Amino acid sequence: MTVFSFYIAPNLVEPVSVALCGNVALRILLSATTLVSGVGKVMDPGGSRQAMGDFGVPSRWVEVASRVLPVVEIALGAAILVDALAPGASLGLALLFLLFSLGIGNLLRQEKAPPCNCFGAVHSEPVSGLTLARSLTLCASSLLCFFLPLFPLTAGVTSSFLVLSGYVVLGRGTRVWVRRRQKAGLHKKTRRLNLGQRLPTLRTTDGRWLEDILSANERTLLILTSSGCGACEQARVVLSGWAKTVAEELAAIELRHEASGAEQAQEQAFSQYFLSAKDLSRFLSPTPGGFLVDKRGGLLAPPVAGIEEIEALARLALNGHQGTN
Repeated sequence: MTVFSFYIAPNLVEPVSVALCGNVALRILLSATTLVSGVGKVMDPGGSRQAMGDFGVPSRWVEVASRVLPVVEIALGAAILVDALAPGASLGLALLFLLFSLGIGNLLRQEKAPPCNCFGAVHSEPVSGLTLARSLTLCASSLLCFFLPLFPLTAGVTSSFLVLSGYVVLGRGTRVWVRRRQKAGLHKKTRRLNLGQRLPTLRTTDGRWLEDILSANERTLLILTSSGCGACEQARVVLSGWAKTVAEELAAIELRHEASGAEQAQEQAFSQYFLSAKDLSRFLSPTPGGFLVDKRGGLLAPPVAGIEEIEALARLALNGHQGTN
């Protein structure tokens, strides 16, 4: 037995060392990735909220989810560095990345490619096969980290202080870097919604969710207007002229902001709802603007602006409807 142990033990040293190094390397990598991702999302709340909607989170939960997700990422990123918490954090990150992967896969299945906003203000790109591969790799890395022998990264007070201090420094450094990019104009916000994205998740001033208003129709022409806008008033007159005629083929809804605060529905051929100025701005569109959407608020065509373009968008929708009959 002594001879056998003497022969086997030296041969186990190298594999165990590699496994321990792999564990600490994966923990540091996953921690840094989720920290940068979480900080980036915190610094881009509008993009995070939009991404939640694009990934299919119900409207009622978008606001909460967009606030909770970065906190969860930052907390798990810190926990995986702590020896006692690392196994649980590894499984938590594996589940989180799995959920990301399922959401990305669902978008790809629908042939949609909205910005993933995976790293918030740090970096964002359209959803693609590469995005899915990255998310699955992170999921697999988290599981591998759970099964590898645990490296004693925070065995003592000093090591714990140094590791967590480094985590805080990285987080603050990321925040400062993003702030500088934003001030320099290097971080450009989206100029408009893209094909395949969902409309902003919001309530009208009477408390109705926009998604619920749209759910009654397979396709809806959404018209964005505001008071004090001469082109908007002209558009309402022109569009009302034909909206009633085509009502059976294409539903039309007006979303309007009244600057005076006096919201009063007017007699017209399409439904009318009111928005606050803040919610109006979340459409990233001038007024009058037009959006052709499905019953979940997903864009079926690029958004347009101006009377002529809105009419052209309506004709496109009608021609498409007739082509399916």
